[in-house]
Amino acid sequence: MTFTDFSFIADENIDPEVINFLRSQSIKASSLLELDLIGSSDKEILQQALKVKGIILTQDGDFGSLIHTMNLDFYAIVYLRPGHFSGLHHIETLKALIRLDVQLNAPFIIVAENYAGKIKIRIRDKIQS
Repeated sequence: MTFTDFSFIADENIDPEVINFLRSQSIKASSLLELDLIGSSDKEILQQALKVKGIILTQDGDFGSLIHTMNLDFYAIVYLRPGHFSGLHHIETLKALIRLDVQLNAPFIIVAENYAGKIKIRIRDKIQS
């Protein structure tokens, strides 16, 4: 599957503008509010994403920490860096991920960094504990 074939669960820190962009690209994306998960722990969000086979879209590095320190099962995570930037900043990063058109197999983590317009994408798939 490629990036656009997946469904996304946008963490609380993801601007609604980003969700709207994904939907404009015919990508299924839901907010935690829409999924009635506002206020849920990161562990609960990981479990729900695994259950529905959704990629967690986040600016929060805690998901990766949980996976590695607690050895939790997960489906997939896209970690946008640096965090707390405008939706437009992250949309440019997501456009680069879409253009990449690489085959992805869950479980995987993508770290996508956008510093001063220079985008660096790292993909870790088939993660072993």
